[in-house]
Amino acid sequence: LSEQILRFQGRGVTQVDWCSLVSDTVSYPSDWVDFYGTDPSLTWPGEGYRRAHRHYQWLAANTAGLFPEVLAAGRSNGVTVGGSLRMNVSYGHHPFGRVMNGKFWFDHPSCRLKMRPDEEDDNENSLSFAFPEVRARRVGVLRELAEFGCPEVNLDFCRYPRIMGYDQPLLGLFTERHGCDGRAVEIDD
Repeated sequence: LSEQILRFQGRGVTQVDWCSLVSDTVSYPSDWVDFYGTDPSLTWPGEGYRRAHRHYQWLAANTAGLFPEVLAAGRSNGVTVGGSLRMNVSYGHHPFGRVMNGKFWFDHPSCRLKMRPDEEDDNENSLSFAFPEVRARRVGVLRELAEFGCPEVNLDFCRYPRIMGYDQPLLGLFTERHGCDGRAVEIDD
C-alpha cells in the first residue's frame, strides 16, 4: 500500500481520494456497515473478487484494515488521502451485488428508493436516504473515518444523483405538509 501511494511522489499529486464505502460495504471492520464480502450467502462472481476478499480479511486480521493502512501510507509519504463514499449506488441482485451491496440492502428491501409511485420494494435501486436507518449508517461510516484521522471526505453522488423517491417516510411528510398524496406528483417536480 505504501508503494501504491509512493508512486504519486514527484508527480504533482498531493491528494488521493480512496474509495472507502461502496453501497453498504467497507474495506475495514465496521460497526455500521458490512465488511466487504462477509455476507454468508455470498456466491463469488469470479476469482478476483474472492482473492480481494482474502486480502481484505488478512489486512483486517493483521492491521487496522485497508483504509486505515492507506491513510497511514499517505501520511508517511506526504500525500493526503481522503475517503470517498459512494453514497447511493446499488449493484442489484447480480452476483456482484452480493459482494458490494451488503446484507442490509438484501434484508431491508423496503428501504430502497422507489422511482415510481407503484414500484415494488424488492427492486434493484440503491438505499433511500428518506429512511433514518440508512442515514445513520452513512453517518456512522463518516464518524469511523474521522476516528481513523481521515482529513477529507468526498460524498460521491455524481453518477446516481437521486437520494429519495416515492419512499414512505418522504410521502408521509409530503402529505403532512401539503395535504395531498405525493404519489400524484412527478418525481422531477
